Amino acid sequence: MGIPYAMEYIATVAGAALKLVQCEKCQAVYMYRMERQVQSSETSWLFVDGQGAENRAAARARQQLEQTLEHDCDPVPCPECGCYQEPMFAAVRQRHRRWMFYLGVLLLAISCVSPCQLATVSAKSQDPTVARQLLITVLLVSLMGGISLIMVRKLQSMNWDPNSADQDLKSRAAKSRAIPKAHIDKLVQAAKSLAESLIGLTNTEAEAIAYSHGFHYQVVMSDGECYPSTTGFAPNRINVALTDGRVTKAYIG
Repeated sequence: MGIPYAMEYIATVAGAALKLVQCEKCQAVYMYRMERQVQSSETSWLFVDGQGAENRAAARARQQLEQTLEHDCDPVPCPECGCYQEPMFAAVRQRHRRWMFYLGVLLLAISCVSPCQLATVSAKSQDPTVARQLLITVLLVSLMGGISLIMVRKLQSMNWDPNSADQDLKSRAAKSRAIPKAHIDKLVQAAKSLAESLIGLTNTEAEAIAYSHGFHYQVVMSDGECYPSTTGFAPNRINVALTDGRVTKAYIG
């Protein structure tokens, strides 16, 4: 048994964001809520600075979560015309005919088990010729079938247009998650109220509350020093200014 010489700290954080989308086809504006969970780790070598390693893991996880919520997307079609947006195509294609992938994996698993069965039959049977031929056939068919299914599914998904999917399915997907423009104004009012409630809280407290309600959170100023920030108005983002680590100003944008 080896001598322990390090401790690994793992931090897991989860959050949500409201994603603002303008349809590429009909130009309708809608939103949806996206949830993500990320994990990060940091090692404390020789058990030195364990608390620091734990804090760094948590800070890195929060940073990764913020980047993921900022740049990732879910396949939520437009509630007006039912179209997926181009950045969503990859996620939709991953789900296309997924049963072919799972069946292919199952067949490959069978092809891996077949040699073991073949060896068992050869060892126990006095005349294993028929059983051996049958198992070889099963091995070849499952191997080729598994590879073929996975490759065919891959090629079909690459060339498949997600917007050619059944319109009723897309409409149900949109209704279950998309927030139409008519509701966005109400959401903005609620966001303004939330932003006002953050004033006076510490930066950590305000950030946790904003993320728990599905909003992006960014510090644009701290003790008079301006920080780099994302430009452009976004009703799902709360910008704050800090003084001595507490929120003194918060607004949507």
